[in-house]
Amino acid sequence: MTHRPSRASHVVAPADRSGALPQLVSLKELADRFSCDRSTIARRLAAAGVRPYVFNESRTGLKRYSLDEVLAFVREAKGPPAPQLEPNRRD
Repeated sequence: MTHRPSRASHVVAPADRSGALPQLVSLKELADRFSCDRSTIARRLAAAGVRPYVFNESRTGLKRYSLDEVLAFVREAKGPPAPQLEPNRRD
């Protein structure tokens, strides 16, 4: 049987400059937080270039996302604040 690499990143979470590992979250945790399906979360993160940390080479392996990267994606996806509309006036 030949080894087929998966499309996901096969890296262990790198430490930052202080030596601390990033806080990781699962698709299930994100789906629960945002009240949508795990596949929706995975699709949106992949489209934004947020790659998972994969700890198993199988298709259904353990995947986690950096909480910092997910929060950065949410901030960017949120966009600028909506303009404030003036209330309707009846003259």
